[in-house]
Amino acid sequence: MILSFLLLLALFCLGVYFLYRSKFEVRSSRLEVGQAYSPVTNHQSPITNHRLIAFGIFWFFITLSVESSFIPIVDVIFEHRVYLPSVGFFIAVATLIVLGVEKLSLGRPRAANGLLVAMLLLSCVLALLTFNRNRVWADEITLWEDVAAKSPNLSRPWNNLATPISSIASRKRPSRPSLPP
Repeated sequence: MILSFLLLLALFCLGVYFLYRSKFEVRSSRLEVGQAYSPVTNHQSPITNHRLIAFGIFWFFITLSVESSFIPIVDVIFEHRVYLPSVGFFIAVATLIVLGVEKLSLGRPRAANGLLVAMLLLSCVLALLTFNRNRVWADEITLWEDVAAKSPNLSRPWNNLATPISSIASRKRPSRPSLPP
């Protein structure tokens, strides 16, 4: 509990640091005659990417605070609670990756190209894993069978699995018994 709090506090402090650094670099770039050129993004800009990293971190905390409150929640761990906050996380990570590639490409363009190929391969692998995982969501029965297999001691998955199975069984039964003529 304390370790997770310290991790979140460190992440928040990192966001404050990037915000402070972006303000400092914007002021100093206005005083300079030249502007920094980015070979990755292929444009010149006096505003650094540090502000975008800070925005992503703060977005994560602000949108997560809506879900985290003093009101008790029945299902604490639900993946949909982090959908909106994860946008800020991915903005910050993508910007950090762009900054890393820019630093690599200054002296070694092959290293930047290698990193780009590695990112594309990682994206393809993750897309394939997502495609395979989506097969579980084909219908209610396969979904709840997967949940029940992963947590066999909980009653909710078994109850939710029984609901579509019983509805299929009730559809197969004749509604009225057929009477002989």
